[in-house]
Amino acid sequence: MPEGTLSEFGASRVRIRLAVAGVVGGLIGFLLGEIQMDDASWSGSRFFGENLKAGTAVYFALVMLGIGVALVASQGFGEGDNKKVLEAVVRSLPALIIGGAVAGWIAQSLFEGMVELDNVRPARAVGWMVAGALGGLAVGVAFRSQKRIQNGLIGGAIGGLLGGLLFDSVYEMFGSAGSAQAPRFIALVLIGGLMGTLIGLIDTLRTEAWLTVISGEMTGRQFILYDETTLVGCARNIPITLLADRDIAEHHIEIQQQGGKATFTCARGASPVLVNGVSTSNGMLSNADVLTIGKTEIQVGFRHAETGSITTPTSAPTQQVQQGGQPSFDSTA
Repeated sequence: MPEGTLSEFGASRVRIRLAVAGVVGGLIGFLLGEIQMDDASWSGSRFFGENLKAGTAVYFALVMLGIGVALVASQGFGEGDNKKVLEAVVRSLPALIIGGAVAGWIAQSLFEGMVELDNVRPARAVGWMVAGALGGLAVGVAFRSQKRIQNGLIGGAIGGLLGGLLFDSVYEMFGSAGSAQAPRFIALVLIGGLMGTLIGLIDTLRTEAWLTVISGEMTGRQFILYDETTLVGCARNIPITLLADRDIAEHHIEIQQQGGKATFTCARGASPVLVNGVSTSNGMLSNADVLTIGKTEIQVGFRHAETGSITTPTSAPTQQVQQGGQPSFDSTA
């Protein structure tokens, strides 16, 4: 089999897309959070001003709603399916709102307990770490993926922690006596960007296998095989949805990963697929194999290929992929 160039996994695209989404989410989160913030009151909250924990819970829920929705939408847009994006966003809403509220309650509780010891910065950092972790978890829940939940928890927690540690520094640099809006805006954009960047980094570092569409209307799209079992078809409620091909069944093939190897099986009622031009209903998948499902060609990629070089089957066209009281948690007092 002659050697060629396999379309490499677009790790940088994934990271950049999520980083940009995090920044946009931070902006949206800031705008939503301002619904709750009232710099003129001692508590800093418009609602539940008499209860700092409840007030901070509302603020965090609004902020994480903005950041989380942007991250969920970003991952869906990367797959080129707008309807699937909407469904994923709707699924993520309860986890984002509840997770943000829980994080806000925990954050304010920590802040009140540590402010007397002059440990404001660590308390704020831990609060945002919890918020980032729960927000990242919601991203995984939206896609019903165990590995995405893990990646979101890890990346979101680290991003939130780093952003939380920088929160007070931003206030010190950009704060003013008249309003705290400017430093809040900068801090939340920073936190959102860090969350997106770290989730994208964890996603790509833990990626072992992916599929690249090399023919048809979805040419250039890449799909990470996150979990041990991945369904591929035209249905919108499965991990990998292939559009614009009437010959693809709703659930066409199921890919199983275990021990660094991958196998596939055609679903009942689905037509056989071609693997490097050979018709079959099940078998092993190797690096650079080309699956033809319906009229759509998909190339398989593995991070740790068995061979030293990456090869492309002669049956597959090669294409380059485009890739006044207790201070509030968020007060400056």
